[in-house]
Amino acid sequence: GQFSEIFFMLALPFFTKRFGIKKVLLLGLVTAAIRYGFFIYGSADEYFTYALLFLGILLHGVSYDFYYVTAYIYVDKKAPVHMRTAAQGLITLCCQGFGSLLGYRLGGVMMEKMFAYPEPVNGLTFNWSGMWTFGAVMIAIIAVLFMIFFRESDNEITAIKVDDRDIALTQGEVK
Repeated sequence: GQFSEIFFMLALPFFTKRFGIKKVLLLGLVTAAIRYGFFIYGSADEYFTYALLFLGILLHGVSYDFYYVTAYIYVDKKAPVHMRTAAQGLITLCCQGFGSLLGYRLGGVMMEKMFAYPEPVNGLTFNWSGMWTFGAVMIAIIAVLFMIFFRESDNEITAIKVDDRDIALTQGEVK
């Protein structure tokens, strides 16, 4: 998963320049849903299943980089200069602080209430397919809502700051 993340991190400026920020963010969401879709079949004991699991792991790079990393870039470009640090701190707190805490708590309750088997079924104590299906459906719904409600001109986000240089993302001028 981390190997593909390195590749897609390097490809991120190209994709953002070519397709725009909204499409890159949407691609990150869609690939996360597809990734979870591959994991649905993870409990079967066949070679095809292992191939799907491997593909799901490889999709980690594109789903993480194209959604989370691009979201951080977006926040950095939209926040006023004097508020960038606070904006980055807020998105980190929401995604990796409160968001993770809430996700872990709700996930644990859901596993117990919705996906735990009272008795082992084929050696499994949890309905992993159901859990991954729930995640895939939730991400797909979020992707549709994002596609409908996110309004952003692709030309507004023009560069990523690297060291003291801006790397162009659109046809705009590089500073």
